[in-house]
Order: sequence, then structure tokens, then C-alpha cells
Amino acid sequence: MLSTDLTSLPWSSEISVGHPALDGLNKDVFDLLAVIESTVHRDDAESIVGQFSQLFSTLSHALDVEEKLLGACDYPELECHITIHDQVRSYVHAWKRSLGAGHNHAHLIRTARRIHAEVTSWLIQHIQGVDALYRPYMVTHSPLTAI
Repeated sequence: MLSTDLTSLPWSSEISVGHPALDGLNKDVFDLLAVIESTVHRDDAESIVGQFSQLFSTLSHALDVEEKLLGACDYPELECHITIHDQVRSYVHAWKRSLGAGHNHAHLIRTARRIHAEVTSWLIQHIQGVDALYRPYMVTHSPLTAI
């Protein structure tokens, strides 16, 4: 079971995927996770749903851009990568439902902690695992322009 302790890791070059546009988008997601962490620590339930909405939108955009760039460089494992992204897209739908279920203040804070931990865990595992597989390919085959 994932810990619900809020721990956002700052963006670092150690988790770079080797493409400036994708690294910038991933950094944006990490930055939003840090904002949510701060909001939860302040017990600011009123801001949480909007911040998660922004996070989910940014994450979705990052996944879309990554898929387009991988397609543009004919990444041979693109379909598998899209399948993995589709899994997290289904998680996002579930997370949105959890946040929008009309909980009281305490339950919303607990839900935010859980979702924050799940998003952070998925993102780190995805970048260090699945995205690391395309990094060498991206460095040698991809245009360096953002889509």
C-alpha cells in the first residue's frame, strides 16, 4: 500500500528524459505536485480540487506531447507506451471522481493526500522506468522542437 505522506520530489536532471520540451512539461507536473503538497499542509481544502484539476490537465497535455514526439521519431514501442498512458488516463478519471464526490473537509484532505501519493509514485516510476527506455532513442532520433 502506498504511503499517504506528502513528499513531492523537486525536478532534477537525474530524471530527465533527454528532450527539453518533455523535461519542461514533466517539471511543470512536479511543480504542481509541490503546490498541492503545500496546500494540503495548510489544510486548504477550498483550493485542492482546482489545483488537482490543473495538475490533471497538465499531466494529460504532457502525455499527449510525449506521444506525438515519440510518433514523430518512429519510436518502435509507441503503441505499448500509449497503452501505459491510457492506464494513467483511467486513473485520472477515478481520481477526479474521488475528488468530486462531495466529501467533508477532513475526507477531502485525506483523499488529496492519497491521490497526491499515487500521482507522485506513478510519475516517478513511469519516468525512471518506461520513459528511461526511450531516452537513448529520443536523444538520437527526435527533433528538439516542442509540439
